[in-house]
Amino acid sequence: MIDVIKYCEAAEHIKEEFGLEKSLKYLIGEKFHSCLKQLKWSLSSAKETEEKLKRDKNFPERTKQDLEENLEYEKKLIAGLMRDRDLFVSKIREIYQPYEIKDFLDNIMAFGSAEQFLTEEEYREWLGKGILQKNVVDEAEDVLILEEMKQLLL
Repeated sequence: MIDVIKYCEAAEHIKEEFGLEKSLKYLIGEKFHSCLKQLKWSLSSAKETEEKLKRDKNFPERTKQDLEENLEYEKKLIAGLMRDRDLFVSKIREIYQPYEIKDFLDNIMAFGSAEQFLTEEEYREWLGKGILQKNVVDEAEDVLILEEMKQLLL
């Protein structure tokens, strides 16, 4: 699972050394975003596996057994990611003031590790040069994750 405590300690160090914005970008824009993205993917994957098992009753026994084992693994992963998500929320609220979180979420330009360390000009330049790969699906997913972040944190 995710080492939420380690990330939060790093964010506090970043806040002291490099300032609030870089700390927020690291913890919320990169690490928390990644957790929520993994959780969404895992939930979708588990749902797809469940639907396969319900829809097609004619799987060979070994395939059915593999799908059931995979589903059990996905459910354990989801439970762990939900615990991580809840711990992130708790720790983020301890580290930052509500107005700091709100201001950050209202003005975030992009999510992900590389994007968090770029200025707005650099971000647009990297997009233009094709260094960063963004598509409509990625952007839509980020909008949904941003809304979830707002619900969880504000």
